[in-house]
Amino acid sequence: MTARQEANTENIATAYIDYAKSKLGVKSDDELARILDVGKSTIASWRRRGSIPEDLYSDLLTSKEIDYFLFFDEYMTRRLSGSEIGDIVILSMAMIISKNLSTNEIADWAEWISEHRLDIFRFILKEENRTTIGEQITEEYAQKKILKIYRSILSKESVAANILYSARKLYDAGAA
Repeated sequence: MTARQEANTENIATAYIDYAKSKLGVKSDDELARILDVGKSTIASWRRRGSIPEDLYSDLLTSKEIDYFLFFDEYMTRRLSGSEIGDIVILSMAMIISKNLSTNEIADWAEWISEHRLDIFRFILKEENRTTIGEQITEEYAQKKILKIYRSILSKESVAANILYSARKLYDAGAA
């Protein structure tokens, strides 16, 4: 299985459970279940369903300072970056800005884009983030969010170009 296939088959609940375990310094679902005061079968159920109850990520933020939304942003960044839609978004944005660039500038941008792909998607998601604590975040939600981002970025050429220019400016300034 390729890295792309792995990134796109792992469900969000499994990824978050593993993230919480790493943040809490535990290795097994048993240990995590004891910390959360739930049965091991409950954790297995969350993995199977691909969703986690809202009160869990709320409680973990409050009691253990594990921020679900920081996790979610990084999960979505990697998911979008490693997807076919991510390829289309990057290539489309590159084609749009290349219309106004010299050959040398195109080569420079191509190199920058390939080196900073994750940074570009982090920037995109930061600009698009509308997630609130009240939303049930599931795999279906993640897929819908990816499609929404895809449509909004490619709806206008100026939006796509501005995203790349802004992401590079932010990165070059050391803020990315």
